[in-house]
Amino acid sequence: MFYKKIMAALPRVFRGSLGSFPARPLTYTTPRTYTTTWNLTPNIVQKFAIVVLVFLLSQVSVASALDSASIVYGSFSARHTAESVRRDLEQTVGKPLRIAEVTVHNRSYFRVLGAVQTDIPQLRSELKRVKSSSVPDAWLDFRSSDSSQAPLVVTVNQRSPPVPSQGTEDNTTDISEIPLEIEEPQRSGFWSLLTDTDFAFSGYLKSYATAQKELEIDQLPALLDDSNELYQSQNSIRLMLDAFTGDKISWQLHYEISPVFYSHAIAGNPLADTTLTSSGNTYRLTDIKQTLGDPRSKYLVYQNLDRFNVQVSFDSGDLTIGRQVISLGSARMINPTDVLLPFNVTTLNQEYRTGIDMIRFQKPLGDLAELDLGIVLGEDADKDNSAVFARAQANWRGSDIAGTLIRFAGQNLVGIGTQSSIGNMGFWFESAYVWGDVDYHRSSVGVDYSFSTNVFGQMEYHRNGAGQSKASNYFQLADHVGYQKGGVFLLGKDYLIPSVSWTATPLLSLTASALFNLSDHSSFINLSGTYSLADELGMDFGIYLFTGDNLAYSPLPPYLTIQSEYGSSSNLAYGSIRYYF
Repeated sequence: MFYKKIMAALPRVFRGSLGSFPARPLTYTTPRTYTTTWNLTPNIVQKFAIVVLVFLLSQVSVASALDSASIVYGSFSARHTAESVRRDLEQTVGKPLRIAEVTVHNRSYFRVLGAVQTDIPQLRSELKRVKSSSVPDAWLDFRSSDSSQAPLVVTVNQRSPPVPSQGTEDNTTDISEIPLEIEEPQRSGFWSLLTDTDFAFSGYLKSYATAQKELEIDQLPALLDDSNELYQSQNSIRLMLDAFTGDKISWQLHYEISPVFYSHAIAGNPLADTTLTSSGNTYRLTDIKQTLGDPRSKYLVYQNLDRFNVQVSFDSGDLTIGRQVISLGSARMINPTDVLLPFNVTTLNQEYRTGIDMIRFQKPLGDLAELDLGIVLGEDADKDNSAVFARAQANWRGSDIAGTLIRFAGQNLVGIGTQSSIGNMGFWFESAYVWGDVDYHRSSVGVDYSFSTNVFGQMEYHRNGAGQSKASNYFQLADHVGYQKGGVFLLGKDYLIPSVSWTATPLLSLTASALFNLSDHSSFINLSGTYSLADELGMDFGIYLFTGDNLAYSPLPPYLTIQSEYGSSSNLAYGSIRYYF
């Protein structure tokens, strides 16, 4: 934890009675203990799974006769929005995408599509990677192999999933119109299922180099001087195995190992690990040892079993059991309803969200509606470490509308969200109210707009009811359940988050974004760029700039005072290279 490390670096006489501080920016503190005796026992979980399986096994879906498909990344009512999404996604997926116009219910929509492929198992594997990273709601558009490149309004299981939750769409999704050709599934034994399984292996190699200047403390400039200049080499190898047994069952196993080298020993250094992705075991039933090595050394190895699940498809929906990813919310930057390990904005590698242990069932309710139910299992399946959620999404007059209910750590959350368009602008709104041991609300509202074919901008305002208006009160958030288990990481009350991206060339994209804390007038500014060196090889570069009042030292308790959220952070420069296979 950032502030705990600061205190560890100070002489004992300076520590006073400050206590602990909320996790910042990436590590999660040990969950607070609650005085409840209810446990989500394995027996309860087993009974739930058996009931769901018995109900669904009577509704096994049939296979499609269509033998080619393409990935649909989103469907939009405005062409300029589709063009903006296509440019952004091409940088992410590293492949050229296309736009096709379709007509549904006498209304035109613009789909962002990948290439048509006949290797369905390989395409499903690619879809898994896309859904696990940048576009969790991507889907497959099936057709016969001799059809044209133009998309048919045909989808697997007769439904179209919602539009991408993290894209820049105006959020109008088309629906299925043409019925699938149906054939009776083949009945076979267990061994035949195994031999009929298609495997796909992929992954990436990434290497980040970071340089971070010393931490400045007012009235005590020499305390954490040169010894806290930190240079890091953050490396990551991700191995992904996806398997598909017919059209009904898919398997997923992802493992990531990350050796990290530091310029000097990291024990007690407040700058260490501030940009690393931290999975933690907050919402994991059990886990492998995540950190290998001695923190007193200059070398550590982080490992993460990030995906380990099986998904069974039925006519009624999809049942997924195991470690998987979930993304909740409608907002682009800060999602009030996403309480299950969201990324901090300062995390360098945000390509894959952290997997959590869950039993999840996604059921379509009509053409554009969906019900998402899940039990999230934390350590030992204890209620204080686990969660239960229900989310319903529908489309009304071209706008996506979602409602969310979550029970976590003794707290209750009710959330709403919408994504739509206002003229040529995309629009979104998301709000959540939490009550229980602590009551608070959080809301985000924003717009995006394409200024030209190469320039795209967005603006979001966030109200954080869990935070504090005065920086001097930030330490009071140490035991706040929202920061412990509710996915809250911002410390202030009000934030403005602008962003503008420019596609300078087909290979080079530049982005400038900022997060302004309107309460204490500090800011986090990110200037970044990406460059494509080859089809599977790219590089990133950028700088993190932090403004605001520094930490302040006083000879009297509490000795060390936070004067602003981001003024207590150190500027950072980074560069990376990444290879996909």
